[in-house]
Amino acid sequence: MEKAHLQSKLKSTGKAYVYFCFFGAHYLYLRKTGIQLFFWITLGGFGIWALFDLFALSSKVHTYNDRVFRKIEELKQQGRFMQEPRNVEILKRLNSDKKNLRDCDH
Repeated sequence: MEKAHLQSKLKSTGKAYVYFCFFGAHYLYLRKTGIQLFFWITLGGFGIWALFDLFALSSKVHTYNDRVFRKIEELKQQGRFMQEPRNVEILKRLNSDKKNLRDCDH
């Protein structure tokens, strides 16, 4: 996946609360369809689950965003490892060129 694509998947706590207050669809916003359906069927756990989510929603968004950030970091690491062999090859060529120049001087 591309870094820009992953960054576009980051979620806003404010939007999550808007979805929660107006539609009760905050789990859909966080891409948890099964939990969302269960939330609706139980009417927010008869209000208890909804009350809990009112206070825990920001941490749920934070957890979701942490997963996205970890994927972005993995991409950065893969990019470094992919460039590393190329850099090593360039260094080897430079060293061999220096060695050839020294051999020519003698």
